[in-house]
Amino acid sequence: MGKLKANSNSLLSKQLIYAVGVLLALITFVNIGVSLYALKENTIDAAREKLANTTFILAKNVSQILSTTDSILNLVVSVANESNAQTESSYQKFASQRKVFDLIENLKKSNNMVDVISYVGDDGTLYNFSRSFPVPPINLADRDYFKYLSENDTSDIFYSAPVRNKGNGKWVFYAAKRINNSAHQFLGVALVGISIEEFSNSYESIGKNLGEGSAIPLFQSNYRLLARWPFVDDRIGEINTNNVIPTSLANAGVNQGVIITDAPAAYQDLDSRERMASFRKIDGRPFIIGALMSKATYMKGFDARFGEVIWTNTGALIFFAALIFGLLKLHQSNEANFIRSLHDPLTALPNRTLVTDTLQKLIQQAKLHAGSFAVIFVDIDHFKQINDTYTHSVGDELLKQVALRLKESIRASDTLGRIGGDEFVVLIRDIANQADALAICETIKERLSQAIQIGAHTLTVHASFGIAIYPVHGESEFDLMKSADIAMYEVKRSGRNSIQMSTAENG
Repeated sequence: MGKLKANSNSLLSKQLIYAVGVLLALITFVNIGVSLYALKENTIDAAREKLANTTFILAKNVSQILSTTDSILNLVVSVANESNAQTESSYQKFASQRKVFDLIENLKKSNNMVDVISYVGDDGTLYNFSRSFPVPPINLADRDYFKYLSENDTSDIFYSAPVRNKGNGKWVFYAAKRINNSAHQFLGVALVGISIEEFSNSYESIGKNLGEGSAIPLFQSNYRLLARWPFVDDRIGEINTNNVIPTSLANAGVNQGVIITDAPAAYQDLDSRERMASFRKIDGRPFIIGALMSKATYMKGFDARFGEVIWTNTGALIFFAALIFGLLKLHQSNEANFIRSLHDPLTALPNRTLVTDTLQKLIQQAKLHAGSFAVIFVDIDHFKQINDTYTHSVGDELLKQVALRLKESIRASDTLGRIGGDEFVVLIRDIANQADALAICETIKERLSQAIQIGAHTLTVHASFGIAIYPVHGESEFDLMKSADIAMYEVKRSGRNSIQMSTAENG
């Protein structure tokens, strides 16, 4: 009896152990299945968020680049208008001058995105351009911008289809404006040619951050390819006929327009491998920016952790602890990447996107409290010569030293950013009047003029300053940035190493 009871208890104990083992195994397998599914979905969601953030940043970047080139174009047109040419012959006489060439050549050098700046006559004849003087015999009457602007009396900017430049064979697209006399008779066209290759290359760091197999394309509103990283020289200008772009745009309210598709890739020999895509319209512009990641890239986090989940999930608690840790790590990585995307990699200063966001917040605060502040553009004079003479490594170190001196010259509550190669912007809070802003610029100018020692080289830095005051020179970030930029270019035109207050009046 005792032995049978012992055997019975032993059997019950084994059965209980087996039952608990099976139950634990079932729990483990269920946890593994649920966890793998959750990991996959969270990996995809994180990738979606990263891609949506990327296209948001890219859209802001494209808008800022075009705002800068638009400012150059508007300046070129205003110079033509100031000549008061009333006939084609007087316009040709103005546009063909050597001093006009010197002006547009300097404007071209101020922005590496600009390939060429041109003045064109009423029959399409090229009168002057920034590449050489005098101009070669070139006629542009067959270009879409000329046909449109010669037939439509409009002050709007016309953005052309991409073309190979007749001067150097490089891909460009043009921002063009009509030039009229005082009676609104057509005299010609002003052009700013934007380098598609430079535009494409500007996406490189963001594209590499997305991962291998990623792509960043820029389209016109008719889905014509305008620029792309990686650059595809033989595909520029092609119309994208798959449904990826319209599908993404139509689903802007779902997952921020990020979609997963296996539609044939238009610029990768119709490859149909699954990928993630996000497209955004550029506000106020006839352009669409996109970013794409291959499945291998956006599922990389899941693939890397699949084996870990299988082998380490011995219980639900262990698994959930590992999952929470992994998700937190993934979120922190995304957050760190986002922060890096808002700062200049050389100087660690806020980049154009973050400066613009800060400027928008300053405008909101100033409106609430009837305050005033200053936007100051600072551009290093003859920086290209420094690079050419002392190498780019010396130039980079000089930019770091300039950034340090600028930061030392302002308050901790003010904002300093780098928005271009040698171009900085300073946002000065709580300005009482224009004299305060001029005094701050004088302090910065004096600080910058002190010799800088870089290795064996002693360098002296001069800079051109453009100032815009809120709300006198604008009530929007676009108007303030434009006013400060134009004021700075006026300094460049008049000899550099000086300070110019914007002459624009709001309203």
